[in-house]
Amino acid sequence: MQAYTFLKRNNLYYKMNSIVRTSWNQWLQQHSNPQLENFVLSEKHSQVLLPFQQPQNKKPFHFQSTILFPVQKSHHIANMSKQVVEQISTFQKEEEVFSQIEPSTNPVNQFEFLNFTVSSTWMEQFLKNSLLFFQNQSSILHQQKEQEAKPKIIVDFSSPNLAKEMHVGHLRSTILGDTICRIFEFTNEFNVVRMNHVGDFGTQFGMLIAYLKHFQPTQYQQILNWKKEEQEALDEEWKISNFQTWYQKAKKEFDVNEEFRKQAHEEVVLLQKDKHPHSIQVWKFLCELSHLENERIYQKLGVKLMTRGESFYEPFIPQVLEHCKDKTQISEGALIFALPHVHKFPLILQKSDGGYTYDTTDLAAIWQRLFIEKAQRLIYVVDNGQEPHFQLVFEAAKEMQWNNLNQRLDYVGFGVVSNEDGKKFKTREGDSVKLDSLLAEAIRRAADVIKARDQKRVEENPNLTPLGDEELQHASKVIGYGAIKYADLKTNRRTNYKFSFEKMLDFRGNTAVYLLYAYARLKSIIRNVTQVKGADISQCKPEDRIFLDHPSEMNLALHLCKFVNVLDKVMDTLEPHLLCEYLYDLSNIFNCFYRDCSVLNAGSADLEKSRLLLCCYTEMIMKHCFTLLGLDTLDRI
Repeated sequence: MQAYTFLKRNNLYYKMNSIVRTSWNQWLQQHSNPQLENFVLSEKHSQVLLPFQQPQNKKPFHFQSTILFPVQKSHHIANMSKQVVEQISTFQKEEEVFSQIEPSTNPVNQFEFLNFTVSSTWMEQFLKNSLLFFQNQSSILHQQKEQEAKPKIIVDFSSPNLAKEMHVGHLRSTILGDTICRIFEFTNEFNVVRMNHVGDFGTQFGMLIAYLKHFQPTQYQQILNWKKEEQEALDEEWKISNFQTWYQKAKKEFDVNEEFRKQAHEEVVLLQKDKHPHSIQVWKFLCELSHLENERIYQKLGVKLMTRGESFYEPFIPQVLEHCKDKTQISEGALIFALPHVHKFPLILQKSDGGYTYDTTDLAAIWQRLFIEKAQRLIYVVDNGQEPHFQLVFEAAKEMQWNNLNQRLDYVGFGVVSNEDGKKFKTREGDSVKLDSLLAEAIRRAADVIKARDQKRVEENPNLTPLGDEELQHASKVIGYGAIKYADLKTNRRTNYKFSFEKMLDFRGNTAVYLLYAYARLKSIIRNVTQVKGADISQCKPEDRIFLDHPSEMNLALHLCKFVNVLDKVMDTLEPHLLCEYLYDLSNIFNCFYRDCSVLNAGSADLEKSRLLLCCYTEMIMKHCFTLLGLDTLDRI
């Protein structure tokens, strides 16, 4: 059994809601009143319990429910709350999740709440069973079984254009897409395909090929003589940054020179339609060079992708156009798919010169993924500006009845990254910030922050050993890359966010640095206790007890149980910031627990072990969160 399966099967929140929902429906059925059937709760009512807002000087509860309200508004049933409480108590007898259920009256409208206290006995058993389960797992994360009959999910993300350097504009799609994939992979319930749909078929290739042919004939000839097995021997001249410079010059020529513009368009047609060997050779060279450069960036970010260019879908285009023929029409020589109820501009499936567009290849990609790959869910992680395009493409697929009721198409839009002034994030020269440069700057700034903090630490306690060069270099990468990733992920993806190294690398507040420090501190607590009491104390045994008598102990336990619920919410809404919020709250709740509940001096050996096991469970859940967010961790900062 996988970690996700175990946690979901034994999840407190699902169990509580199921007990209350089922008991409520049973109580309604017992009254044989057709009018009460309108109040039956289906499984889609997954949250019938809400966190209890505890009034001062009142008996504490953990949750409350308003399920009685709708009936009380329209019906008068004597002792209704008492009857429902008895029904819930009877139903949960086999597994007493609630130790106490009491009604209370709303002083404003006199309707009744149901208030619930979670059984510490049930919670103790769940935590202990979970710890025993995880101790027996060799590798909790990424335990992928055979892919046999799992539903396939294709996540389309990152997607840079080839023959150009990756820049800050590719950051959000890459980071968001990676986390979404990690969460689906963690469940082990899906066959997740990490698709990098790169632009290798567009006008930029026509411009670049034409520019090399007419303005860089020496390099053009060298490329024609190139062989793929020689790619590792490429010297400085063939860096992708040089092609970026040539592309910029080609773009200027394209904008002012009518003859060059015509040549560039001809090269696109030669590439897409005529398969001219010289055009194909230059195209292959540029693709290989781009793949090498992009893969270097992905390795730094810890992101794995399967790359497919737009050209991959070219063989499917004739079949797709045939499928769409009853919905298309000719307009000014171009083949269009009009969807006026979605957008005033149509999809252009074939230009008047015979060339294809992004509309064509994106529609072909959907067709291939639904019919050939047989994917159950397609997720596109693309910036907000692309929303009208994907609305059109998704609607076209719907019009053609390509996706059935069990197949889901999701557009995951996200805002832009700006500088601290709210303006577009660019260099002083006005160019897009290269992703490689940004990552290097993150490491440098993280190193400065770590060195300053380490120096202060050693000055305060000369007995401490300062960080070595190798340790500093590793910590700088973990914190630098983690700071960039977390700043992006914690932001609601739909909104823009301001990029600030100073805020990202702050040890205070909701930052990766703060959370990584909190995690390192937690690891230090566990190390210190095991050094004093022996390593065996951190191992959970069947006879161990986990005490939840202090409110801070129970609050921590309740939050730890939310982990799977948060993952399910992220998979449904595709909002990774919800996991960041959970992790940040967990860190703060643990800090309250550690403040209120001494571990090393708990007063008894049983209580010391109980609290240490709570620390171990927290460490495990935090580690899961970091891994799912794509962040490495440090045992010492």
